[in-house]
Amino acid sequence: MILCFPSPESFRVLLSSSLLPTELTFAPANIHQGDDGRLFVETSAKLNKKSAMELTKLNVTAAKAMPGPGLGVSCWAEGLPMSRVFTPDITAQTPVIFAIPSQEEFTGFVTELIRLGNDRLGFRIVDWEGTTWFLLRVIGPPYFTWLRAVDDPAQRIPAYAEVAPRVWQQAGYLHPLAEQLTAPDGKQVFLPGAGKWWAIDDEAFADVYSVLSFPIPDRKALVTPQAHTPKLKVSLRLDAGNTAEEAT
Repeated sequence: MILCFPSPESFRVLLSSSLLPTELTFAPANIHQGDDGRLFVETSAKLNKKSAMELTKLNVTAAKAMPGPGLGVSCWAEGLPMSRVFTPDITAQTPVIFAIPSQEEFTGFVTELIRLGNDRLGFRIVDWEGTTWFLLRVIGPPYFTWLRAVDDPAQRIPAYAEVAPRVWQQAGYLHPLAEQLTAPDGKQVFLPGAGKWWAIDDEAFADVYSVLSFPIPDRKALVTPQAHTPKLKVSLRLDAGNTAEEAT
């Protein structure tokens, strides 16, 4: 079954209402957004007569085929396009997670933060679609570091802020239903600006200091050991002892 929505807004209205059963909207689907703004949803879930009537009221029609390749999503809400928004403010207590794609960049990023005086750092190493990511959790990152991650056109190191319990949204983007999303038990879910959502187990981040080492540069020894150890001369003498003590 392929449904054609006239706009992303009509799709959002449908998802934020209770017009369709959750077994339909929570089912996996393929979603394609056309150049004209229409949204196509391909799903194997069945549509009952009542749901079909509700969709007709929203000018949702049936399509014979997808007009282009679709994005495979775990639920319909994942297919809602993210919109670009102004960079949100952060405080000294705001947790932010940076997704860093290499160990070298991770090391440089941590070094910079420590140099700037921020040592409230935790990390996890995860694999996502064949790529190893270093997740760095920072409490109150320096504003310049935050701004650079958010405004980088290449989005080499995206930053994520928590918008709902255990739901992290890429900073600089807004999902229309972000604050209403509920993460599965035992999971933390990440919403990138584009592409599929991803999730990790809800486990503690390790203290970054547990893997840091500070090598001391090699240098010429300033202390030279003596090859010969001199003898110590001790003078002996007899002194009066305690007469109360018994002879031994």
